[in-house]
Amino acid sequence: LLCPSPCVARLVQGQMEGREDGVSKVYVARVRGRFPACSGDGEGGRECAFKVPEEHGAYASWRWKTEIGCAEVDAPVETVDPANGLRAVTEKGKPSRSRFRFVSHDEGTNTSIVACYPMTGRGHQLRVHLQYLGHPIHNDTQYGGDVERDEALARRNASVQALIQSSAGSPGLDPLRRFGGDSAIVSQKDAEMAQDLCYCCHGGVDGILKAFSTAQLLEGGHAIDLHALRYRLRFKRKLKKRKAIDAESGLSEEVKELLADVEFSTAMPMWASEVEDLKISWLE
Repeated sequence: LLCPSPCVARLVQGQMEGREDGVSKVYVARVRGRFPACSGDGEGGRECAFKVPEEHGAYASWRWKTEIGCAEVDAPVETVDPANGLRAVTEKGKPSRSRFRFVSHDEGTNTSIVACYPMTGRGHQLRVHLQYLGHPIHNDTQYGGDVERDEALARRNASVQALIQSSAGSPGLDPLRRFGGDSAIVSQKDAEMAQDLCYCCHGGVDGILKAFSTAQLLEGGHAIDLHALRYRLRFKRKLKKRKAIDAESGLSEEVKELLADVEFSTAMPMWASEVEDLKISWLE
């Protein structure tokens, strides 16, 4: 989210770092296998349950939220490898809760489109929770996902071509000097030396592959099929009055007034382009 001023940025940041009801997020993911879509004994003989690791049974769980049509995961997430940023479900992890709703399934690739709703904001939370449910995100090799080699090569080739096009100068005009004209502070000699050293300028595809890592070229599981679809920010203010919860005990809670409800959305990713955007709704 890009904010027009530091004041607005602080306001938005406060909402995103504050209470769970301050911000709502919807992600869309492509995951391995047929993601369960119901809470009964099955649809057409299909079992509607998740096969989760038994070793997490004492501190992690999932359940159906039939009233809103989703599965809810309550599993603590811990950073187990800080150097590589790797997280996992562990007993010592921070409390983490996510909800998932089935959207569609592709028989040809045996992958499902799933709407994801993080209720807490831990790093890699959705990725770890989907791995816990046995449906890791497609192309997410860090958490058990499968990589489609043809897709990875296509992304790499697209990245390479974009770099070649951006580094190509106009005919007869040095790329490092073309924006400066006669007043350019880079001499022609220095520009030529820099161009000779640049893998992108003279090395072509081989030069770019040598200069950039697979992560920078979005290859090898670094471009996972998880997409931030919508954010909704709710700005509220506390009122002086309180609402009674229990008359006998005298318990009460703060009353808040909704000042603004702001929503930000993006287009569906290419791998989910056939899914109608209306199918990805908020969980109310």
